Amino acid sequence: MKTINAFLAFLLLTTVAFGRVPEANKNGKEVKNSVTKMKRYGVKSAVVEYEISGAKTGTEKLIFDDWGAKEVKYENGKIAVSGFTVEDNRMTIIEGDWTYKIDLKSKTGTKIKTPYLDEMKQAAGSEDLTVVGERIMKKMGGKIIGQEVLLGKRCDIWEIESVGTKSWVWEWITLKTEVKFMGNSILVKAVKVDVNTSLPSNTFDIPEGVSISEGSPANSILDMIKNKSKKN
Repeated sequence: MKTINAFLAFLLLTTVAFGRVPEANKNGKEVKNSVTKMKRYGVKSAVVEYEISGAKTGTEKLIFDDWGAKEVKYENGKIAVSGFTVEDNRMTIIEGDWTYKIDLKSKTGTKIKTPYLDEMKQAAGSEDLTVVGERIMKKMGGKIIGQEVLLGKRCDIWEIESVGTKSWVWEWITLKTEVKFMGNSILVKAVKVDVNTSLPSNTFDIPEGVSISEGSPANSILDMIKNKSKKN
């Protein structure tokens, strides 16, 4: 059970975000909607490159603009645990109410309602979602156990002990994540951070030729972690 919850926490802390994605027109092309102005990070824009080691190996790249109202993340890696190996090459696009998760190899993806967006807005009382970040971490059983400077950025170190995770967070950007479970570990660590940088206009577009289907709500991931934390 701890293995499952550690993986869920890892997925949540490294992939969950908020936004509004493009909708398809009758020709199958992606058309941008007006973007809801949400503030998810403490800087307007950034490009963050990560290296992954341990039970999962590979790279990640996070790009966001408009304080996180628009975001894309690329993941390319391989997980090897208990004799099972899973490879992924995917991207996640977030813009407002919807999130797209896309498998770049198969050119297929799912569209889901962005997890906990309405609840977070209500808790914040505005579009500034950074004000509820600390409350969310605490509800999951998280606590700050120290600080450390990474790439010149002073990070708070958040620990969720019940599921074996630690996250190094600067301006609500996670620069490092550690997950430990059943003798295994995964480390995701930023190796390069560029902030307040200009980005090409097509940065957040869905690639042509990708087939999208409706996916299951992702809120259950956070629910499972919160329930696990309450029991410990």
